[in-house]
Amino acid sequence: MPSEQQQAESVPSADSRFQKQLTLWDTVNIIIGIVIGVSIFKVPGLVFGNSGSIEAGFVIWGLGGLLMLAGALCYAELASAIPETGGDYVFLSRTYGDGCGFLFGWAQFIAINPGNIGIMSYVFADYAISFLNASGFEIPAGWSVILAAASVCMLLFLNLLGLMVGKWAQNILTLAKIVGLAAIIVSGVYLGLQGTGATVIEPIKENPDAKLQYGLAMVFVLYAFGGWNDAAFVAAEVKEPGKNIPRALIAGTGGILVIYLLINFAYLWGLGSSRLLQSSTPAAELLGNAWGDHGTQIISLIIMISSLGDING
Repeated sequence: MPSEQQQAESVPSADSRFQKQLTLWDTVNIIIGIVIGVSIFKVPGLVFGNSGSIEAGFVIWGLGGLLMLAGALCYAELASAIPETGGDYVFLSRTYGDGCGFLFGWAQFIAINPGNIGIMSYVFADYAISFLNASGFEIPAGWSVILAAASVCMLLFLNLLGLMVGKWAQNILTLAKIVGLAAIIVSGVYLGLQGTGATVIEPIKENPDAKLQYGLAMVFVLYAFGGWNDAAFVAAEVKEPGKNIPRALIAGTGGILVIYLLINFAYLWGLGSSRLLQSSTPAAELLGNAWGDHGTQIISLIIMISSLGDING
């Protein structure tokens, strides 16, 4: 009879059912797709407003990017050492025991993920109101709660229809996000070159309490950068994870930082700091300045679709 050790070796591992099909480029795309969400359409004004100056705001964005990169390197080491599906849950369970992983899983279920969904649904509602108002309707701000709840219910219904419907919807929603980012950068540069934007990026009015708000500005930055660690959930499906996961994390986080800095520059050049700080829908205002009401309608619709992608993801 085979020994107990031989029997144990013959049992397939928990991750043997996963095929290693993801290349380096696939993994980079996953990271960028997860991280870049609709928060970049909302938080730049909050970051600069709480940092007290343009310079400090960009420093905080840069520090946030470096923190993301440092965390990504740590996760790269963990994912290479433990190439299993499950991400944070697996790392915590293997390091601190099943109890810690259990608590993390429940925290994700009852607090973290519902909180993210709530924020994204309100972004959808804000831009839905902007879209409808630009289309000639008069929608009061109080409708944001109703529209936010409706967005979550709609996606719940779509996912109940089956995997293929959810996958098809997610692909369209991700494409809309990419189009929206490109539109913001192009419009900001266009306004700046035409001289109709902020010819000079004026300094933010001095705030005596700014030092006390740097931490809050960093919270918004880290929220915008959140999600890069989710790449660890697919570690078991990445080809040569010891080599490709670290490279993908570095390339993905570096690319995200560059994109975010370009978006912030486009906002400041196209709107100016004072208008950026005052606007709850800066992307719609920027596109409206560049292309009129049609620009406002288009970008609002794109961000509505993109926010649905974040909720669905």
